[in-house]
Amino acid sequence: MYDAARQVRSVPWWAVLQLGVAATALGAVLVLGQERGLASAGLARSVGALYVLVGVALLLSLVSNRRRWGYKLVGAAVGIGAAALVVPDSLVVARLEPGTAVLLLGVQGVILGLVILVMGAEDRCWAQVVLGLLCVLVGVASLLNRWLAPVPVALYLGWACIGCGVVASLLSLRSR
Repeated sequence: MYDAARQVRSVPWWAVLQLGVAATALGAVLVLGQERGLASAGLARSVGALYVLVGVALLLSLVSNRRRWGYKLVGAAVGIGAAALVVPDSLVVARLEPGTAVLLLGVQGVILGLVILVMGAEDRCWAQVVLGLLCVLVGVASLLNRWLAPVPVALYLGWACIGCGVVASLLSLRSR
């Protein structure tokens, strides 16, 4: 008998749970940081740390399941590539103009989100779809950050991260 909740997923439930908790923590940092005047460098480091976690989770999921390995490798490379933009003393950050790192994080977020979104849609895993949408949302917000400066983007993004992180965590526990 076929059980849709027990079907093999390309990303294990524990990786989605970990990313849901990380998204919730990022949301808390963004909401609390907005009240305390979080600088854009702190915002970029927080978002970059989430992308690195997503990349590591995708890379580790290759060990347990090789399904959709191309998507996983692209997502892992993009996510772990964010580490070059997050580490403050890296050679990449030293050569970039101040706003360029935020734009690159935005592009990485959109690519990473689309990869996770496609994998989640193919697996029919709503937790992955929610995390993919969240990464796309964070990426688009990073890309539009220059034009939306008067609007408290970090505050709205923080609440979206908290909501999506909680939903993804609960859905991953349900699919366990």
